[in-house]
Amino acid sequence: QWISFNLFEPNFPYNRTKDRETIAAQETQMCQEINNKPYVDILHITQKGRTGCIHKSEKLRIYRSGTPFCLTEEQLIKKYFSKSCIYYRVPLQDHCAPDDLVFESLKKIIKKHPRSWIHLHCKGGVGRTSLMLLLIDILKHKHSFTFKEYVQRQVDRGGANLWKGKYRERLEKVKALTRF
Repeated sequence: QWISFNLFEPNFPYNRTKDRETIAAQETQMCQEINNKPYVDILHITQKGRTGCIHKSEKLRIYRSGTPFCLTEEQLIKKYFSKSCIYYRVPLQDHCAPDDLVFESLKKIIKKHPRSWIHLHCKGGVGRTSLMLLLIDILKHKHSFTFKEYVQRQVDRGGANLWKGKYRERLEKVKALTRF
């Protein structure tokens, strides 16, 4: 049985100011430490709000049964889905706009795999997810729409309204990156 979990803490600062290699090495080290324990305590989220806030949860203790408790996302994909999935990590900090590195990484991935499905996620599935989906839509459809139409497409598909509040500044950065 698979149990998927993420490191979680409100406004989690874990990866701020760290490069991709450092983050990956720390995740691998954390998984190794977890795998050396006879059990792991987890917080099972039973109800979550739209913004990612936890409404209800319960603590669970899971005992090891011989197989590793913990794999990084990359290890999981390579071990069990290597024939059907390719793993790319494009980290985007919470409450931040995508930078040139994120944009160029997405461009390379989409150019290499133009017809592939893309799975992406963030803690709440709202802000960063909507920004990344906006970038992907723009890159895949090469200026078929106005910038405003691209943003509205994300709203129409259930994404965050990036014109409002805290997303506005990040949206302007996306607009500049995509040269609209």
